[in-house]
This record gives sequence, structure tokens and C-alpha cells, in this order.
Amino acid sequence: MTPETLFVLFSATKPLSAVCLHILLERGRLDLDDPVARHWPEFARNGKAAVTVRHVLTHSGGFPQHPPQLPPETWGDWSAVVQAMEDIQPIWEPGQDTGYHPLNFGWVVGELVRRIDGRPISQFLREEVTTPLGMPDTYLGLPPELETRVARLYAMDKADPGAARAFNRPDVHQAVVPAGGGIGTARDLARFYAMLAGGGTLDGARILSRESVELATSLQVEVHRDRSLGIPMRWALGFHLGGNRVDLQYDWATKIFGTGAGAVTQKGVAVTTEAIGQFEASAGRSAASQGTPGRAVSDKDLADRPEAARNLSGRADADEPPEAREEVEGP
Repeated sequence: MTPETLFVLFSATKPLSAVCLHILLERGRLDLDDPVARHWPEFARNGKAAVTVRHVLTHSGGFPQHPPQLPPETWGDWSAVVQAMEDIQPIWEPGQDTGYHPLNFGWVVGELVRRIDGRPISQFLREEVTTPLGMPDTYLGLPPELETRVARLYAMDKADPGAARAFNRPDVHQAVVPAGGGIGTARDLARFYAMLAGGGTLDGARILSRESVELATSLQVEVHRDRSLGIPMRWALGFHLGGNRVDLQYDWATKIFGTGAGAVTQKGVAVTTEAIGQFEASAGRSAASQGTPGRAVSDKDLADRPEAARNLSGRADADEPPEAREEVEGP
């Protein structure tokens, strides 16, 4: 691994996509309580007329299930993605419950950006976020010539090998998957969170106002049991919040924000994306990592806390009752 190594960002892609929507919100192009269908009329089909932008950003829209008509080989077909989001039916009343939407979150955010602004979210992110911030190695849709720089994923222990196979595919790397398919370097992602930690500005580039960052990271929903993840969750607008996350059995500070994601590379490197600009790639860990917002996971943590090592190995649910385990698969 080198500083130029590219990693699949998995759900650490979600805040990148959410910030695109927050930019448009700051510019007055939409409101959080707008129905999605106000900007995308076809989305109202099959009981989704009441789904608002706020519902989408807080995983409260009621449609976390992955559409069966969207296997990985179709993810590069944006029209197929849009059709699937229009056809999907909520499994609970929008706003009445909360459950992590692993991939649907990003596809709806991405199409909202396109409908409101006119640019595909990949272009919007590049022009409005990554280029101004000096993040040249972050992509929604990897250029094919960069494929050799992407770290390969391997499933460890009881982890699902299908996820590694899907996210090792070059066509998936080249697809625009705004909730889980971003690709970038640790350095770039650190700059993104440094901007947020700095109130929306980094090195003279202002992406959001301080007020917009405060809104984006403010508590919106808190649940004892997220319907998809089966654990307590606190949601801001496109971000996890600390305070009751149980990934590593720590009690995180309530103002910490981010979205965790991780995987093991061919060099055995566990990459953990963290909140507030903390991003650590620690060599030598032979375990799949699920990032926890707010604090980098150190080697000392793994030595001192065997249960943390079990969690990082992809067996976080080993000691949980079946009803508490994850119900919806995805990044």
C-alpha cells in the first residue's frame, strides 16, 4: 500500500453524496421537507408520495430493501437505477421508522441532485467538492485506466464473499454508486472531513457555510433499534452521530459524526474511515473493518479489547441474539 492506493469507500461515500445535496439546500434549490416527488414526480409511485428529502437523508423513507432487478452488473446503467427507485415499494410508512438504506440512499440522492441541478452527481461532486478541496483521487465512477491502483478486497472469516466479489469488479468501480461505490485515497477523505471540521472551509475553499455544516450534522432521528442494522442509531442528515453506537462497545461523544466503512486489501490492510477527518489505514490487520464514527481504531485497542478484534473480523454479531442481527445487506 502507498499513499496513492485507491480504496473502495463503501458507505463512507454517503457523506460525499449528502454534501452535494446540502450545497443545493444552502443555495435555496430545495427544502428538507420537500417531497422527493416535487423534484422527481415519478418517484411518487407505489406509495412514496410522502417521502421527503429529510426522510431520505435520515434513512426513514421506508425502502431499504435492495431491488432484485439491480444486480451489480446493472449498477452502471443509471436509467435502470432510476426505474428501480421509482418502482420500489416502502415496507413501512415514510417517517414512521428508521432503517439503514445501504444503496438506495445514494441512488435517490444522486437522482435528486441531477433533477434539481441538471448535472449528474459524479460531475457535481467533482466540480463543487473534490476539485475545490484538492481531492484529485476521489471518484464516483472510476476512470478505467486507474483500475490497477485499486486495492483488492478479500472476505475474511464469516464475511460475505459476495460483497468482495461485487466490489472487486471493474464495471462496479466504473459505475456511479453514490451510497457505497466511491473510490478514493485516505488523504482525500481526510481533506473532506477536515473541511467539515473547519466549518465548511479548507485552505481557502468554502464548500458549505458553518451553519449548513451544523445543520447537516445535527441530530434528526434517534432509535433504540435501527430496523436494518438491529442496533441503536442516531442519524443526522446523511451522517451517523455518536452517542450510542455499539460497533466496538464504546460510548461515543454525541457530537461526533461520520459514516463507517471498511474492507481488507490484498496486503492485509484494514482501512477504517472515521469522523471529523480521522482516517487510519493500519497495516497488518487480518480482519475486515467496520468503521465507527469518531475515533480511529488503534492496534492497542485490538490488543486490549478482544471483543473489538472479533468485531473487526466480521463477526460482530457472534454473541448477539438472532433478532438483533443485520437484516439488510449492503455497504
